Amino acid sequence: MSAIILESQSAEDLKLLVTLASKLGIKSQKISTQQWEDHLLASKIDVGMQTETVSREEVLKALGKL
Repeated sequence: MSAIILESQSAEDLKLLVTLASKLGIKSQKISTQQWEDHLLASKIDVGMQTETVSREEVLKALGKL
């Protein structure tokens, strides 16, 4: 599966693209800005969960709190 994200200030242009996709047999789905941001955050969390564990002191040091 492949996906594409389109963003436009024109609702009319997006509607045209969705109609064209439908005519070409391509599924489309509208998502809110909040849903997109949630997806991006979840992706970052997934990447972070694959890194090694660090101590609290290392985190505070990196944040300049120590």
